[in-house]
Amino acid sequence: MQKKLTIITPTYNRAHVLPRLYASLCKQTSKDFMWLVMDDGSTDDTSELIEKWKKENTIEIEYHWHENVHKVITMFRGFDLIQTPYHFRVDSDDEIPEKSVEILLDKAKEIEKDDAISSLIGRIQDQDGNIVGTAFPINPLDSTAFLMRNQYKVKGVHAGLQKTKAVKSLNYDMEIYKGRGYLPDFWNYAFDAKYTTRFINDVIYTYHLDLADNQSNTNARKSKKHAFGLMLTHLSFVKSYYHLYFFKYPLPILNQLFKYLYSGLNNEEETILGMIGKLNSLLLKLIALILLPAVWIYNLLKPMN
Repeated sequence: MQKKLTIITPTYNRAHVLPRLYASLCKQTSKDFMWLVMDDGSTDDTSELIEKWKKENTIEIEYHWHENVHKVITMFRGFDLIQTPYHFRVDSDDEIPEKSVEILLDKAKEIEKDDAISSLIGRIQDQDGNIVGTAFPINPLDSTAFLMRNQYKVKGVHAGLQKTKAVKSLNYDMEIYKGRGYLPDFWNYAFDAKYTTRFINDVIYTYHLDLADNQSNTNARKSKKHAFGLMLTHLSFVKSYYHLYFFKYPLPILNQLFKYLYSGLNNEEETILGMIGKLNSLLLKLIALILLPAVWIYNLLKPMN
């Protein structure tokens, strides 16, 4: 019988932490899931570990290795392989509480036939059991990630399942970004603008702090090498949310517009006319022209490395 959920894990040289995630998956009170491991070119013992676990046959595992192309492209290759109605991304250095799958699949029954709702998102705890951020004001609450942050003032990161057909409906071709370096999850903004999310206060994810990863991500945001990916991310935010929220919540969109222009100035392949032309409204283009002198000065004071 087909499983209901795919837990998808992108990984790169994480053989030293994958056993923790695997152990948490084996402890799940519901086994109505399979684990899809998308290996982005690991050169450590990841493949040997996975083969060992497949032989144990405690949970269903599918493993794919390819040359390194970075996480976003790896994730979308994984999405193409998923056959289950739901998927849940769990990073290779994290884990999930033992009832996570049971909770998510039980509550997913309530949104199964509602095509307007794409996701079921719960709360995160750190490795010491401290819940991250603030609670959702209503449980459950149907809204968007944008409104959760800007209307309801909910803080913190969250995680949960998504409907596979909803993600595939975006029709992104991530392969065109091969060789472009660091890419954040820029597609999430278009996804959030297109669909509603159901938020629940159940804790369904355990995050393990990785100082090296955090520093790497921080450095990426300051590097000209990654200016293209940052520009793409800020542009996606602006274009996804402008028509929905600009006149009620202008500040977050203006903030991202500023960052888009700043990243663009640090992208050697981009021109000012090209940046302006990518904006999807005349008003945004006019605002961008007004902001440009301030962005130029900021770039002189705090240039990317």
